[in-house]
Amino acid sequence: GVSGDSAFEVNARDWYAGTYLEATTSVGVVSMTTGARVDRFGKAQATTIDPRVNVRIALGRSRAIRYATGIYHQAPAPSYHHSVRGAARLLPMRATHHVIGYEAGREAEGLFLRVEGYAKQYRALPLEDDSFGFSSAGYGWSKGVDLFVQRRTSRLDVRGTASWLGARRRWTPADQRGRYELPDGDWRPDFEIPWSANLVATLPLGAGVAIVGGWRTAAGRPHTPIVGAVTTSDGLTPV
Repeated sequence: GVSGDSAFEVNARDWYAGTYLEATTSVGVVSMTTGARVDRFGKAQATTIDPRVNVRIALGRSRAIRYATGIYHQAPAPSYHHSVRGAARLLPMRATHHVIGYEAGREAEGLFLRVEGYAKQYRALPLEDDSFGFSSAGYGWSKGVDLFVQRRTSRLDVRGTASWLGARRRWTPADQRGRYELPDGDWRPDFEIPWSANLVATLPLGAGVAIVGGWRTAAGRPHTPIVGAVTTSDGLTPV
């Protein structure tokens, strides 16, 4: 609802280096993979160490439960470092993941089911700052459930997915600095999709020919409603 011009100039040089080590072991029905990743971020002048673990417990021949957790780091996008209103240095963004899942059946044939729940915490997200352009004071979280179901036979292949997501963030996209008054606390990010579902059916006809049909529904991508207006030299500007 607001148009205008915003000058920027980006000439950001950066480099990354990293290595990781992992080991897998099995004891009875339990298999576990543990590892760690070490990264060096040049522009951020930071070194990160990220431990990770993945555990799988078999429940019979075709069922299993899984749990995985780990820490991940990523450098902010180069557009945060533009020379007009950007930051000179930002810390690597940090995410902590927790995932628990259950699966039954086999993907190659018959009925297969997989359901996963996850929770993620985010730290050091870019946040607009009057003094430094952007700071690493942002944070957030997300949690949700993913469901995958497949029924496969020689005559029909049906796949369905569903997802439920809740997310909150306190951060500023690189192109939105100064666009809105920064509120307190966190808020729903504009890319949040609270739920979605998808169904695809494939009917082979032979000789490499098949009929495929699909259905999809989703909700989300909330917008910011206009709650008022202020008078400026160019006319009314929405709030």
